[in-house]
Amino acid sequence: MILENIENFSSVFNIFLKAMVKIEGSGFINISNNKNDVDHDLINYDILYYSSLKFTSSFTLAFRKTHPNIKTINVITDLNKIKEDEEKEALCTKVFSWLGIKAEIRV
Repeated sequence: MILENIENFSSVFNIFLKAMVKIEGSGFINISNNKNDVDHDLINYDILYYSSLKFTSSFTLAFRKTHPNIKTINVITDLNKIKEDEEKEALCTKVFSWLGIKAEIRV
């Protein structure tokens, strides 16, 4: 399962990369639904899921170092906690205002 997630993420990213390289000011937002950030609370399925999340986050950070002309950001949040439109708007505002400035935000 981890291998499938990594291969799928890498394949999709590669498709977008071809366009991002050609367009000035392009960027990549990696949104991770992280309901539990405490490693000792993980159970079987969670271990696979969070391993995949760690890969995509690390990948995005490494990509940022090798392609500084393409803006990237990791957004790590618990999507279940975002219920109101104002909260969704706040998340989007934070993401786009920080895009290219920080490598990761937590909301």
